[in-house]
Amino acid sequence: MMWHRASLVALLVLSASGCSEENTNLEPEMTSDAELRLGSDLGETTGGSDTGLLEIDASDAERPGADAERPRADAGVVPGDASDAGIVIDQGPITEADMAMVPDAMVVVDAAPVPDDPIEALFAEPTPEELNAIRADWSTWDVSVNDWTVLGEGEVRRIPFAVVSHRVDGNLHYGAVRYPADYQPEGSYPVLVVNHGGGNGVGSNVFGGYSEGCYREFFIVAASYRSEELRTGIDALGNLVSEGTSSVVDRDVSDVMALLSGVLANMPGADPQRVAAHGGSRGAGVTALLVVRDSRIRRAGVYYGATNHIHPDVKAAILRRIETGRPVGNPVNQTASRKVQAFIDGDLTFAEARQALVRGSAVFFAEDLPRPYHHHHGTADRSVPVAQGRALATRMTELGVGPPDFEYTEYEGGEHNPRTMPGSVDAIRELLCGIR
Repeated sequence: MMWHRASLVALLVLSASGCSEENTNLEPEMTSDAELRLGSDLGETTGGSDTGLLEIDASDAERPGADAERPRADAGVVPGDASDAGIVIDQGPITEADMAMVPDAMVVVDAAPVPDDPIEALFAEPTPEELNAIRADWSTWDVSVNDWTVLGEGEVRRIPFAVVSHRVDGNLHYGAVRYPADYQPEGSYPVLVVNHGGGNGVGSNVFGGYSEGCYREFFIVAASYRSEELRTGIDALGNLVSEGTSSVVDRDVSDVMALLSGVLANMPGADPQRVAAHGGSRGAGVTALLVVRDSRIRRAGVYYGATNHIHPDVKAAILRRIETGRPVGNPVNQTASRKVQAFIDGDLTFAEARQALVRGSAVFFAEDLPRPYHHHHGTADRSVPVAQGRALATRMTELGVGPPDFEYTEYEGGEHNPRTMPGSVDAIRELLCGIR
């Protein structure tokens, strides 16, 4: 598709006039559970129950993903119904005449070279050199844990947990760690990192969904991502807000890596050789990039996570907005659109926006996923379209990785809720508990 310079100007004008539906924060916009037909009893982001269901990202979704109507992939849905066991485009450069249409405040001053067709370049397939540069950049990020402190302890379903603080990347960060049910300091126990979805932080009630069966044997680790709250459920502590600027998925991973390091170093019996990870929605995106960056995690299973922020469907939604002003829709498109908008606004250089889009896309680092790794996705998911799950499945097929090392299970009519994906909860449990 050709890039019309007038389209870029139109986007700048839309932004200057306040017509953009995105804000500068990369957090998903939230809407009501009823709008997405989620059960009111889930307590996904409110901390209002101890169901422990994964905190589902009930974000604004304009319509189902464009790929939702494609023929269903034959992925071999796991049988059984565990719904009650919820775990929780003229190509010339922009001229002075063009820029006269744009308010002075919107003129971008950037000495770095920008491609003639910036949107096309932002969404181009990454080169090996780009991917290596991202890996090198990750290696420089501070994920060390400092000033580890146990702030207090409580119980969820008669199993104790600790609220902890530490510093990572200069920020005071909070997390919660649930002990194994029959914990003895001299014992040895597996560790499960649970990454929450949504944009409202996490509550200690998340541990409720891990209080039965094999999960009782694990340390369960739950991080609040930077700028978000940890609802401790302990009167003396209340709700604690982690420091730092929101960095959806990106620096979320750094926060989780540091918290995991603190657990392994300070919680006697936490076995560094038996670490697994799990998450849904935003938490699935965090999980995918966490396991790419952190080799300590030996297996992972996720529900409906974004895997490719430069997917053709995402690009099409952003181009539609540039050309028509139409909202981009689902949270995956919103996250990518904010990075594009930051480039347009001059808050990110072209190189920074490009790297941010690729860096948040686990599909390009799929060879680094642990084995086994499982991804579950519904065809009717309006928050994270099924095209995102299919993108990862396609990449793993290209790499020659299949069952049991990688499994992609798709559910006809499944939505953004594990209860609509029969058998998924049991399959995730079997995978994670296999590390014991």
